[in-house]
Amino acid sequence: MTHVTPELMDLGNESLYCLCHLLESEPYYATLFYKNYYARLLKDVLQVLSDGQHVSGFKLQAQIVQKLITAVESSSVINP
Repeated sequence: MTHVTPELMDLGNESLYCLCHLLESEPYYATLFYKNYYARLLKDVLQVLSDGQHVSGFKLQAQIVQKLITAVESSSVINP
């Protein structure tokens, strides 16, 4: 996601979006995955959203943030 090369940035964004989409139908694996990586993913996506070099990926990055928020709202994916 934080690559300077637009093609690599797009590939990273698309891969993460697809992973989040796949996890929606697998609550068990979503819980395991997000317990370990949620905070880091959210931090990284928000960081590139506010970076001027990654403007071209803004729409997909915003959709990823939406998927991450929806994952928390729709289930007890993240338990402190």
